[in-house]
Amino acid sequence: MPAQRNYVLIDYENVQPDLVPLLNETNIYVIVFVGAAQKSVPVDFAAAMQRLGLRATYIKLSGNGSNALDFHIAFYLGVLAVRDSAAYFHIISEDTGFDPLIQHMRAKQVKVHRFEDVTDIPIIKKNLSPPLPSASVHEPGENGHSTAPTLHGNRNQRTGDERQQCAGAGAPGSG
Repeated sequence: MPAQRNYVLIDYENVQPDLVPLLNETNIYVIVFVGAAQKSVPVDFAAAMQRLGLRATYIKLSGNGSNALDFHIAFYLGVLAVRDSAAYFHIISEDTGFDPLIQHMRAKQVKVHRFEDVTDIPIIKKNLSPPLPSASVHEPGENGHSTAPTLHGNRNQRTGDERQQCAGAGAPGSG
């Protein structure tokens, strides 16, 4: 079964995220909404969008108005939710005005969330998490000797000389 699509709808008037964390995710599609007054984007942002290829697009508003960009995001979110109801939708914005719409859509079983940065998206956050600590660190045992495996196998497989050396090392009254 192919991975479910993830649509990332970015409110570029509100946030200008780093897109690099999205580049290796083949099931992510990015739509960047830019206001009519937005004349340019940084080269690094444009380069990341280009690297996403057909999985990225811009929607540039043609006019200005109160919350115009938010209404465009809401419209495209609705269109996409109808076309691809199994997908996940991620609005990237600090604007809490999206929250009532998100709550309503979630009640209708649409998988939509708002995040302030792309690195907060669960699939991205999981991939950016640091690896778990290595299990190869060995603590001293009860007698102060390392519990790490030895070249000779476990303790019970040591030769007689090795057992005698270990038994005599640090034992009370020996020496």
